Amino acid sequence: MFDLLNQMPFFAFLFGSDPEHVATLQRLEGIEFGIESFWIAFIAFYGLVISIPFFAGLIAFLFDLKRATRPPGGWAIVFFMAICSASLSLAGKTTSFAMVVAMLLLLLRPVAERER
Repeated sequence: MFDLLNQMPFFAFLFGSDPEHVATLQRLEGIEFGIESFWIAFIAFYGLVISIPFFAGLIAFLFDLKRATRPPGGWAIVFFMAICSASLSLAGKTTSFAMVVAMLLLLLRPVAERER
């Protein structure tokens, strides 16, 4: 995966590459099933200039999501990010992140003071 980034031109590394170029590099490197990390895939497809603010916002949102849920919500977030780091997931524009956020906010919302 990291060799894929090394073979990209500097401008494409900063501002994103053509998806066909990334697909060609994947075939040349023997990555036939896709890039195994959404962190690398996001940089390859969208560039570093877009990726850094996105990752900063994502991390800030995850910390706020942790605050909005009960303590087990933090473990669910860590587990989901570990799984996402081993697949294309978030860089592939799927709804998996929205489903996890909805489940955490609905199932692990804080218990009100009077219900305790």
